[in-house]
Amino acid sequence: SRALLADGGKASVARGDLRDPDALLANPAIGRVLDLTRPVAVLAVAVLHFIRDSEEPERIVRVLKDAMAPGSYLVLSQGTADFNTGRATAAVRGYDQATAPFVLRPREQVERFFDGLDLVDPGVVQLPYWRADGADADSDPSQIWLYAGVARKP
Repeated sequence: SRALLADGGKASVARGDLRDPDALLANPAIGRVLDLTRPVAVLAVAVLHFIRDSEEPERIVRVLKDAMAPGSYLVLSQGTADFNTGRATAAVRGYDQATAPFVLRPREQVERFFDGLDLVDPGVVQLPYWRADGADADSDPSQIWLYAGVARKP
């Protein structure tokens, strides 16, 4: 990624660990391209389900939300077993021995990530249903194991 960005454009690479959001936000590479006093979009897409509950994902998201200026957006997705517990659990079993296992979370826990923000309609829903025109009418909801949501900081 550094080689691709060598031309000095308006992008940067910041090596960090989401489990330490304070250090990530303090990384000079981020400060060179993001002005956190102005609205930004924080994309926590397909990442929170690799954070164990013991690593405090709600605290991590809270630190990121606190750093966001009013008018910023938080976008996130999160794996769940709410719709087909057996199949979802079996699907992520391969991560059990990984350094970052896949943690399935219920809707209520996913909604808490957005506390203090204004959810954008349709709220926290299964990924392809986030916008009605994005859902395949023939899709089987029991096969969709991700929630998604977008919210704005007032």
